[in-house]
Amino acid sequence: MENKKVFITGATALLGVSIVDKLLKEGKEIYALVRESSPKLESFKNKFPNVHLIYGSLEDISSLDIPEHDISIHFAWDATTPEKRNDPLMQEANYRHSLEVLDKCIKAKSKVFIFAGSQAEYGNIGSKEIESEISIINPQSNYGKYKALFGKEGYEIANENDVRFIHLRIFSIYGDGYPKSGLLYGLLKSFKDDVSFKMGPCTHLWNYLHVDDFAEVLSSLITNENAEGIINVGSQDTRPLKDFVLAAKKAIGAGNELVFDTVNPNPEGLVFLNPDVTKMISLTNKKTFMPFEEGIRRSYKILLND
Repeated sequence: MENKKVFITGATALLGVSIVDKLLKEGKEIYALVRESSPKLESFKNKFPNVHLIYGSLEDISSLDIPEHDISIHFAWDATTPEKRNDPLMQEANYRHSLEVLDKCIKAKSKVFIFAGSQAEYGNIGSKEIESEISIINPQSNYGKYKALFGKEGYEIANENDVRFIHLRIFSIYGDGYPKSGLLYGLLKSFKDDVSFKMGPCTHLWNYLHVDDFAEVLSSLITNENAEGIINVGSQDTRPLKDFVLAAKKAIGAGNELVFDTVNPNPEGLVFLNPDVTKMISLTNKKTFMPFEEGIRRSYKILLND
């Protein structure tokens, strides 16, 4: 495969680490925007000593020197915790900074721009309705609204500048590096500590994709000249969230108590993840995905060794 230069934001988080690892193995040269204050920076540097680091943040992107590159991957987005996802000022700032990232990448002669959008752009469109790229979106938070707005405007700007714009609408990714605020981390930690774990009813539909599968999907989309616009990124495994929780407990062989119906609902409302991934599969020709039970055992093994 041709050796190309890649610029990435959000490199030290779960998705960033997975695609950096994948692209380095493919012979790519990586330039990563990183915060000097990031708690994950040292482990990132140790794991990827050959990555070129550009120190800075989204707030000062316009003043940074971004080298010429072929592929841009924009994963960074601040204020993603539940209490900040509806903050209009923080989310509007993310949108503005993302436009600045796109502008810098266009000036750096990038020909492909990949944006990490979110299932939050769909909002609550129905408990059973399949979410496809042509669905009418109804975001419930400013996080989802501004992700959708940048995706729309970014695509138009990129198209005007002959840049292939890939807008990933990402569902639920898990694996090594899964956020400690997430349900799966808390669940696995309760297995390890053999303590009871409290959750909501978990009756809504959910969809999990292992981070290794995510990296394979993204690598394939980068190389496919027909991949552009909005693309749902998820697995073919959609089931009630409670089924995933019980499957994880069985896969690990945990004996602790699981308590449902005890946690306050998400401030964005009850979200049903039921993605149509036909377009993603067609563009990547990916036919197999890591079974959830296998992926959760891998994550648990990593947790035990921490």
